[in-house]
Amino acid sequence: MKNMVLILVIVYAMVLSMPINKSYKSYHLMIPAVLFSAGVIITGKFAVQHYGSYTIIFFRFLIASIILFPFAKANYTPFKLRDLPILTIIGFIGFFLYNTLIVKALISTSASNISIISALIPITTLLIETIVFKARLRRNHLIAIALSFLSVMFVITNGHILMIFEISWSKGDLLMLLGIFCISIYSIFNSRTKLSYPPLQLLLFYFIITTIISTPLALNEMPSQFSLVGTLSIIYQGVMGTGITYILIQLSLKKYGANQTLIYFNFIPIVALALSIIILGEPLSFSLIVSSILMIASIRLVFTPKAFKLKHATTSISKGSS
Repeated sequence: MKNMVLILVIVYAMVLSMPINKSYKSYHLMIPAVLFSAGVIITGKFAVQHYGSYTIIFFRFLIASIILFPFAKANYTPFKLRDLPILTIIGFIGFFLYNTLIVKALISTSASNISIISALIPITTLLIETIVFKARLRRNHLIAIALSFLSVMFVITNGHILMIFEISWSKGDLLMLLGIFCISIYSIFNSRTKLSYPPLQLLLFYFIITTIISTPLALNEMPSQFSLVGTLSIIYQGVMGTGITYILIQLSLKKYGANQTLIYFNFIPIVALALSIIILGEPLSFSLIVSSILMIASIRLVFTPKAFKLKHATTSISKGSS
């Protein structure tokens, strides 16, 4: 009961922190997308107990490719041969590598930690763009970056942030941080690559590339027997968490635009945290509460009506993100 109350307080604080008003009409598409996306972390925790990471990736994106195919086929534009190498690299970094790192991270760290660390994606993307492309930062952006990294350090050190150089870091947390770096590189790479293909077609290409790359690796670790729980978890990831989620996102982007769609992505880490506590029974520690508050504050500083809009992040989502 105590955990449930704390969860409600955190979620309520998240809602209050977002600049959503009556003009945000995409909720009927994006709320299911947020729930389905957050569920990927939870089902991933079940899946890694029964199957290898590459097996999970292979079946997830194979199923998602099948789901997405009829939608992508409707507005198909033939690929140019010169674009295939760069598309393959983007798909490898943003889908195969990123998702593999998440799955491997789930083996040795909690879903709660994964949820909080994943909230670093927009801030990390902003920071990398600033360093590489000399993007201009305002004071509130610098504060947001500091709060975001502080919140993650609070989770990784379990609240003992002053002992950051003395503790033994979790392998899973480090893998997830590496994954955040990969998806940020993907977002920048994808947004700055001027390719005029339908978004769902690009997504399908990335899904297929991920499936092809993971095929030999999955065959090498294929289990001798199948698990009902593990299998259902992968089916959920492929159908609801990937295929249907991306279709809902694209519908929202087409009908309501990037601004109304992007705003809901900030709910995913908190929803995933709540689900990990409710479904997986993971404890809601003091460090998680503090980290959530710090992350909410950092998001509020960036996503305000007059604040900096993550131009390239919105573009990458409209083209497809993980």
